[in-house]
Amino acid sequence: MPTLRIPTTYDADCDGTTRTSTGTTLRVGYDGTTTYRAAIQFSIATLPASADVSRVELEVTVRTPGSGTTWSVGPYNSTGQGDPSGDTAANFYSYCSPVGEFLGKTRLLRCTGRHRLVLGLGVGATACTVLETAKAAGNVFTVAIHHNLLTGATDLAYCELEANDYDGDELPELIITYNETTLIGTLLAALAQRIDRTRYQSSILTTSSATVPADTSTLHRAGYWDEHWMLMTDATYIGASRQIASWTPSVFTLAKAFPGAPGAKPYELYPFPPDLATRAINEAITELFPAFVYLPYEYECLVANERQQYYDMPSGMGWVGEVDWRAAVTSPDWSPVAFERVDDTRIRVAGRLPSEAKVLRLRGRQQLTKFDYADPLTLTEVTEVLYPETWDAPVVELLLAYAEWKLHKWVFVDWDKPPAPGTLPPATYRKIDFLEKEITRLKRAVGRRGRRMSEVRNI
Repeated sequence: MPTLRIPTTYDADCDGTTRTSTGTTLRVGYDGTTTYRAAIQFSIATLPASADVSRVELEVTVRTPGSGTTWSVGPYNSTGQGDPSGDTAANFYSYCSPVGEFLGKTRLLRCTGRHRLVLGLGVGATACTVLETAKAAGNVFTVAIHHNLLTGATDLAYCELEANDYDGDELPELIITYNETTLIGTLLAALAQRIDRTRYQSSILTTSSATVPADTSTLHRAGYWDEHWMLMTDATYIGASRQIASWTPSVFTLAKAFPGAPGAKPYELYPFPPDLATRAINEAITELFPAFVYLPYEYECLVANERQQYYDMPSGMGWVGEVDWRAAVTSPDWSPVAFERVDDTRIRVAGRLPSEAKVLRLRGRQQLTKFDYADPLTLTEVTEVLYPETWDAPVVELLLAYAEWKLHKWVFVDWDKPPAPGTLPPATYRKIDFLEKEITRLKRAVGRRGRRMSEVRNI
């Protein structure tokens, strides 16, 4: 999946009275006397307008660690669309308040070094949708960082982050992982053509009718499209599908009428019910996760002073494969630790972490987006399935082959009790056998292509 790494274009901190945009560091926190908040602005001009954002991360470098507090990150002025350079100090400070925060109460800023903060994970996460809205409104996205004072804290100190004017190369960066919008119709069409290229068609109606729409450009013999499905792909009835009861050259007679005449609009013909195919794609995503179809993901958190055994998993992380620790953020050496997953939100470290442990890292996998097949054909649903990189082709092929295999199995209601030999056409048995062998081959190809957990940091 494409990833953008965007350096800051403007940053500043503020105590409510004075805004400082030319300092070498950004102060965030409370030192017992003064409270500082910071805003960091990014240009998102290079993000495609059609991007489907699946992950938003912020990288910052801590030059002076803070204490006595935790820190949160959210959208500047609640939308992330504001330009802090023109705001008064009072407004700047107010707009950095914790309204709609993306990340709450991280302790990582108590430790020097480079940190990656996960603001949003998974299509639909707040940070992802806020970023997409900001892109629709313009090419600016601004995040705000503020502190959360801990009850009873006495050792108070704000942290200092490397700023735009710092003489170094570790400025704040926004990391956006996204996929160009891929409609569910794209996957349905690919699935139909895998099954039988001659039984898929994309065209435009020439005569509109709720029950007998027509297309004079379609000249197949009578009965050719009988029992196929028509899916409208534009205008009022986009996503509506109906089975074809009978076909005579240029005229479709539908088994059930559309809610109204769809108009002279684009349509597609499928050899299967589109909602059933969407269900097959969903089940393929579910059953192939996490071994074959997934997005790699890693998450770091600061080891608490009490060296607790239980740690929260970030929302959207569906599977954890490795947990390790290191003594300092700047240390390149990681040491593995035994763990178990307690539930969908937490892991438990076996035993106590060593006293020198500073940072805990969870490396795992994020599940792909699934479609709502109860209303799948609004045709606006998107997924991270279709990667633009050519080396990801086996993943897409595996997904489609698995969905096709599912469709073939569902043709027979009692598939758990296979029909007696000879009761089905020989071609049916050959097709299912072929798909099972192809799925095995593609699983091996996906494994060879090298998405190993050891490579997660480089993806």
